[in-house]
Amino acid sequence: ACDKFGARSYPTLGIVYLNGNKVELEKYAGGRALEDFVSYARRAAQEPKILQAIEQTSGIASETEEPEVIELTTRVDELATEGLLFVLFYGQSCKNCKSFAPTWEQLGGKIQRQKRNMKIAQLDCDSPIGKLECPRHNVTRIPQMKLFFPSGDMIGVVKYKQGRAPELLDKFVEQALTSHTAMEREATVEPILPKKAAQIIDLVTGIDEVAAFHPVVVKFYNPTCKRCQEFAATWEQMAERIAARRQQLKVAQLDCSSPMGKLECPRLGITKVPLAKFFFPSGDQIGVIQHTGGRTPADLDAFVNNVT
Repeated sequence: ACDKFGARSYPTLGIVYLNGNKVELEKYAGGRALEDFVSYARRAAQEPKILQAIEQTSGIASETEEPEVIELTTRVDELATEGLLFVLFYGQSCKNCKSFAPTWEQLGGKIQRQKRNMKIAQLDCDSPIGKLECPRHNVTRIPQMKLFFPSGDMIGVVKYKQGRAPELLDKFVEQALTSHTAMEREATVEPILPKKAAQIIDLVTGIDEVAAFHPVVVKFYNPTCKRCQEFAATWEQMAERIAARRQQLKVAQLDCSSPMGKLECPRLGITKVPLAKFFFPSGDQIGVIQHTGGRTPADLDAFVNNVT
């Protein structure tokens, strides 16, 4: 993508737009202050080629508002509380998963066209969220399919045990839609996990891109680290306290096993997790202060108060 859009230096900013059947980049060449970005966006929005692209794509969103197969980037139970959710657990390097993919996509298209009361989704077990969710839902082999649905204050789960032929999938779906009681008898139940604090940013870009504009306290972690899992609730509670006090401080976290984490954690000298650091703008540099205290709520509050 970088070569396609002629990005030779970083960061390269701009507006990506549709020009006929081609996707093009209108490069940004201004300053990096917020007012510069706002001014550029306002000017660009009045350019004829951008206006034409907006008009050309205005009807697309409503036509494709919901994809035929939803690629999960959040926890399964967050979507399963809304109704029937049929999920394929897969891996990018799994040959059986690749050969099954067209069948799964056809099922998603059929469900959407028939406007059935069910969502079809898939979760990559190699993705950051997949590394958490697949073990949590006891996915030990792939491809594997499970049906999730609300069951009181829990989530009902039925493991799909039939074959991968389209007619067998259709039969299972029809049973799920018309014989909910039978499905409930067959299901196991799982708790609904509390939602992650909305104030926490999951970093997918370099820390400097955030810290250049706002002070940010970052937790470095790994989903498979037991101490990280135990520390997660304390971190979320700290984020809620910061939000309640309306402090001008962002709270973020970076998974050191994610693609971005594999770049950033070594660069920042992260050799053990969990670890917290405070980043802040300092002229044309980024200042860094490492948290060296304990992991209790009081320890975190003391650290935040000392650095802000």
